Amino acid sequence: MTPEVIDAWNWALDSIAKAEEQWTAGRLQDAAELATSALLFACRAIGQLAKELNKPALSETASNLLWEMFQKTDKHRPPKEVMEWARSTLKHLTNHMTGKTVMNDEYKKKLKRFLKDLPRTEKIITVLYYDEEFELTVPEIAEALDMPCSEVSLIHKSILGRCKVYMQQQSHAANKYLGAIYYNS
Repeated sequence: MTPEVIDAWNWALDSIAKAEEQWTAGRLQDAAELATSALLFACRAIGQLAKELNKPALSETASNLLWEMFQKTDKHRPPKEVMEWARSTLKHLTNHMTGKTVMNDEYKKKLKRFLKDLPRTEKIITVLYYDEEFELTVPEIAEALDMPCSEVSLIHKSILGRCKVYMQQQSHAANKYLGAIYYNS
């Protein structure tokens, strides 16, 4: 993948992380707007990747996502609905992209090594957030663990940062895959 694709995907992931922070802080409209921005960056990344790989079907996915986004994010929809749709769509896209075009066995092994060494609470948060069986939001995780949302959010952000550093240290080739780190385990 080219640096442009990686940058666009990282911008999408950064935007959804900021949206989660706004959501946790109770700024629902700001969260919905940031989530919409995240999806625009994701569309850009998918479109660039489609050109790079010469995959018209992937380009069609980006076009369909844009069309669906304009329908789902109009001003008459409640921010909660926009945010939930953006979260689920971005997770689905990340799973799709990483499962089919980005992840490789070596990368998965490195990521598993990182996750294995996490403290118990961080492992639980990671599983509850990313595992397809659960896919809980930060507020849901906070409720399940009887912790403040802000603490769960900070722990999650810390895990992401440390994972990024760990993967960069493990291999220069991991730079290609940094976008996948945030939503896959």
